[in-house]
Amino acid sequence: LIAPSWGSKNCLIVYGVQFIKQLANLKYRIIIRPHPQSLKVEKEFIQTIQSELKDFDNILFDFDIDGSESMRQADLLISDKSSIRFDFAFLYEKPVLTLDIPLKDLSVYEASIVGQLWEESHSEQLGIRLTPDQKSEIVIAVKKALDITPQDIRSFRESTIQNWGHSAEAIADWTLNKVKELRKL
Repeated sequence: LIAPSWGSKNCLIVYGVQFIKQLANLKYRIIIRPHPQSLKVEKEFIQTIQSELKDFDNILFDFDIDGSESMRQADLLISDKSSIRFDFAFLYEKPVLTLDIPLKDLSVYEASIVGQLWEESHSEQLGIRLTPDQKSEIVIAVKKALDITPQDIRSFRESTIQNWGHSAEAIADWTLNKVKELRKL
């Protein structure tokens, strides 16, 4: 599954589509899921990619609002700084290949307020991270990333997320305790 961000953060703009052709020629089944905002503001770009890849019958485009089915089917996610990486890894326990895009302007990210992106320092724990100068290594990285086990992802999730699988109870307990505290005031 290839799920890029949109705009200047889109890994397909930075890395191109040559690696997709290489993977398709190796008979990988590829789902390309453009960011919903790309479908609004980058229509020409998406049409160009579709046209360039139209001869591959093992490349599909997913334009559905809900990406769950594509994530369920995929064995690996290729993305950029998109938060879909964490959804995919944590929910499906599958590896991620991050095609990193160097930060030039933090203001295009929500994290501009805190001055850093937490996911910058943690993307390698989801799988493998490449930089644009490693563009030629994407196919090799795909093969390596597919060897990452669900247990590797699970370990990272368990060390990162509080109350996984029972957050509703934790939130309810916190809320009840907070109400009790406020009643004492």
